[in-house]
Amino acid sequence: PGRLDPTPAPTIEGTAAVNRVLTASVQHWGPRTVTLSWQWFRGTTAIKDATSTRYRLVAADLGQAIKVRVTGRATYYATVRQYSKPTAKVKAGTLNPTPIPLYSGVAQVGRTITALPLTWGPGTVTLSYQWYRGGNTIKGANALTYSVVPADLGHRLRVKVTGKRAGFTTVAKTSGYTGTIAPGVLKPGKPKLTGAAMATATLTLQPGTWGPGTVALQYAWYRDNLRITKVTGTTYRLGGADVGHVIVVRVTGRR
Repeated sequence: PGRLDPTPAPTIEGTAAVNRVLTASVQHWGPRTVTLSWQWFRGTTAIKDATSTRYRLVAADLGQAIKVRVTGRATYYATVRQYSKPTAKVKAGTLNPTPIPLYSGVAQVGRTITALPLTWGPGTVTLSYQWYRGGNTIKGANALTYSVVPADLGHRLRVKVTGKRAGFTTVAKTSGYTGTIAPGVLKPGKPKLTGAAMATATLTLQPGTWGPGTVALQYAWYRDNLRITKVTGTTYRLGGADVGHVIVVRVTGRR
C-alpha cells in the first residue's frame, strides 16, 4: 500500500478545565481523499464514546492530561495514526452561576425563616446550609429552614449556602442579615371557671391550652376589682366575704 504523506499531528485548542470544551484539528492529509477518525484519551486510556473533534471535559478528567489521536484511512494506502501533544493537567471547573442567597420569613422568636438559594449551575449542584446568629455559627442549624429560638432574641440571622459538584471548585455564598429578632407571640388559652357560685363551694380554674411549647402560667384571683391575696393556685374556696361579689381569675403566661 501507499503511504499518506505528509501526516501532521493534530492540535488541541481550549482550556483544560472541567466543563470546558476542547477542540481538535489537523492539517490536510493527502495525497488523496483521506477519511479521518478521532479518539480522545485520558492519560493513556481511551475515553468511551469520545470520538468527535470536540470533547467536553468531565469530573473524571480532573488532574489528568488529555490528548487526541487521529486515524487516517484511504483506499490503497496504509492506515496512519497520529497523537497530539497532551494538554496540561485538567483543573477544577468553575461553578456558574453562584447567586447570593436570599431568605423569607418573619424575624421573630417561634417563627420559621427559609433560605432561598436561587439557581446554581452548571448542571446539578449539591447545596448545603449553615445558619449564623450574628457572626457565630448556630450548632446543628444546617437545613433549608430555621426555627427561630429564644437565644436569637435581639440578634440578626443570616445563612451561608455552599455549592459542591464533583470536578468543580466549591463555592460558598452568604445572605444578608435579617432584621433584629423580636420576641415571639404566645398563643393564650381560654381560661374557664367551674364550680357553684356560693359560699363554701370551691371554684376550679381550667387555664386552657397555651403555646407554643411549654408556657409557665401564673394565677391572680380577684373579688370584683380587688386582688385576693395569697391565692395563687387553680382552686379557690368561696367564703362569706365573697357573697354578692364577682370572682374572676387572671392568667399570665410567660416563656
